[in-house]
Amino acid sequence: MKKRFPQIGGRVSMKSQNLFLAFAIIILSSTTAVLAQEQTGVCDAEGIKTDYENLTANYKATNIDALNSALASAKKVKEICKASTDELLKPQLNFVDRQLVALQGKILQLQFNAAASAAMKSKDYAASYTLAKEILTNDARFKNNVDLKIYAARAAYAASSKANGTDPVLLDAIKMMGEAIAQIEGGAKSTDWGLYDLVYKVTTGDSRDNALAGLHFTIGELKFEKTGEKAEAVKYFVKATTFPGADKDFIVRGYFNIGTYYGEFFKKNFDEANAKYKANGEKDTDETILLYGTAKAYADRAMDAYGRALQVLGTDDKDAAASLESTIANFYKFRFDGKTEGQKEYVATLLANPMPDPSSEIVPVKEETPAAPAPTVPPAPITPANKVSTKRQ
Repeated sequence: MKKRFPQIGGRVSMKSQNLFLAFAIIILSSTTAVLAQEQTGVCDAEGIKTDYENLTANYKATNIDALNSALASAKKVKEICKASTDELLKPQLNFVDRQLVALQGKILQLQFNAAASAAMKSKDYAASYTLAKEILTNDARFKNNVDLKIYAARAAYAASSKANGTDPVLLDAIKMMGEAIAQIEGGAKSTDWGLYDLVYKVTTGDSRDNALAGLHFTIGELKFEKTGEKAEAVKYFVKATTFPGADKDFIVRGYFNIGTYYGEFFKKNFDEANAKYKANGEKDTDETILLYGTAKAYADRAMDAYGRALQVLGTDDKDAAASLESTIANFYKFRFDGKTEGQKEYVATLLANPMPDPSSEIVPVKEETPAAPAPTVPPAPITPANKVSTKRQ
């Protein structure tokens, strides 16, 4: 007689058997689902099929949503197959690698285009500057694109218009403008010299000249007004005036700012001479005479710069021309002890010679008698400047 294993707990009822069978089916179904889910993460033709098909269907799309979907699929395939050595999948995986780079570039370009289009209306260039810079930094195809570089630089300039001289965006504007100048001087070609509304293209004149003049002038402006590098700024203003095909506004304003630079040194020497003159009982000393002579030398240079601005401006803007003429007249009166005769002839002799190098030594004019009062240093032709009395106090 065969020995049988005893049943623990007695016989199992049919109901219990049915419950057990149902539970087993649930467990088996769950296990099958998990196995199926794991199968989609396998790096083989079946495992990457869905994502690869989505990538190939959308990588040529022209809208951001479809491109983002394709990019997500490319990233998923890359992650699944990051350690793959399957030669059969190599063509597909190489395609995925190429699209990972290309899709990110296309999406960034569409984002930039949208931001730049919006900036044309809003004049808020912060977003388009950031995206343009990102493209220049991360997309090798556009690293040396002079139009994008000019746009990014000018957008940075616009975005930092209210910033101080240490603002990183403002400093980036200066840096990128310098890079754009180097590219142009190195032979870069363009039609518009910029993108969207930030272009240097002109209908009359030479657009390349205009780009170089505009970039030099703007660097000078930022250094003069924001970073305080005035001597360095003047070099850029001088350079901006050397491009004959540029919009004359850059040339006029370049000369005007050079005149302003000399005017500041004129005022410094004049004010110091006045203070010492007053402290000495309103009597001149060798020191006050030297200071007045130095002020006269700066008056000569200021007249030279303002005279060139007036010469280029012509009669295009009568108010600006009148302001420049008044400025020159005031400096002339101081320079020649109150005289007004011969002003035009004297300025003409200045302009007949090359403009003095701003970095060259200032030679004081010999001062024989106290300088006659001059009513003002007049306003700028572009924006009114503060009037500064040159009368001895």
